Amino acid sequence: MNKLLTTILFIPTLAFSQLVVPSGTTMTVGANTLISTDGNVVVQSANFSFQSVNDANNLGGLLLGGSGQQGIGTANLLAIPNLIIDGGGTKGIIGQVLVTNQLELANGIVSTPENDNVNFLAVGSNGEATSNGTSWVTGPLLQQGSGAKFYPLGAANRYAPILLDVRGNENTLTGARAYRNDGSFVVRNLPSNVDTVSSSWVWAVFAQELNSVQVNLPIQSEDEGLFTSNENLPVVLEADTVQNLSSNLGGFTTTIGSGFNAVGSDNASVNPGGDYVRLFLLGGVLTTVPVIHNILTPNNDGSNDFLVIQAIGAYADDNEVILLDRWGTEVYRKKNFRNFNDIDNPYDGSFDDLSPGNYICILKYAGQTAKQVITVLN
Repeated sequence: MNKLLTTILFIPTLAFSQLVVPSGTTMTVGANTLISTDGNVVVQSANFSFQSVNDANNLGGLLLGGSGQQGIGTANLLAIPNLIIDGGGTKGIIGQVLVTNQLELANGIVSTPENDNVNFLAVGSNGEATSNGTSWVTGPLLQQGSGAKFYPLGAANRYAPILLDVRGNENTLTGARAYRNDGSFVVRNLPSNVDTVSSSWVWAVFAQELNSVQVNLPIQSEDEGLFTSNENLPVVLEADTVQNLSSNLGGFTTTIGSGFNAVGSDNASVNPGGDYVRLFLLGGVLTTVPVIHNILTPNNDGSNDFLVIQAIGAYADDNEVILLDRWGTEVYRKKNFRNFNDIDNPYDGSFDDLSPGNYICILKYAGQTAKQVITVLN
């Protein structure tokens, strides 16, 4: 058996066309050392390690920088402080790879094994995964511990990240995967108040020792039509693995990753015990309760240029809108207000001359009155 001790210390970058660590070889990679390779990494030895230091910025790591097919193959659990994916191409994982500090996806696709409890790519409880939006993991990605966990996922050559707020302990292991629905997944038994549901994108979440999880899903272009009507509010829907919808988790609009528009769940999905496997997707809830949007930016940029009241269409012939400035002076009044659109009710410029500041919007509908403070910004 090879008893050679190879110790590499204090060398900023080591470049290899391919890195092979034979069985029986002890190889310690020192702090501040980044191993770079444009070939495969094959670790047959259980004694390959990165030297650990207290400074999280000096942990060293592995850079897969090849432009073609690359992979990591390891016979034992391989702990890497920092794993950087660059150069483009697809990087495959065979074996057990644990990233303890940072998984950085700069350029390239990481392919992880499907439905495999032996081979995996995981991020440790003190680590994080990052992406610039052009690089992702296709296949399952696991993360350890509780708290906010960002998953830079993708499918069908598309970026589809999610954010999970995991409630558990440091031993909780939560995995996620994105799927582009090819029609094989059909939602059944919709909750009574759900009007629309995505037929395009599904995310699977699976975990051990999980108490509950809140889910944030991206709004992909195929799903934007779910919320085109101002009477539909976005929500996160949960389905079990036999494709029967189990619950509506509610929702609010938010962002994840690098400003990616998303929907976050109001409520947490609760693990009933044992292993946890659930599917999540976006839906729209038909509401008849008017919601007055509280921001106006009348600058003709296509965003918040005019007043929007969700669900006002349910009272199209029985409403009145009044806008008062901070001194109580009426600046706008409209009976049977309708939301503006580009088809049959184009914007008429009613709000273009409003000065920045706070206003009171009074909505009278069906014998009821609602009030909302609206802030006008430049």
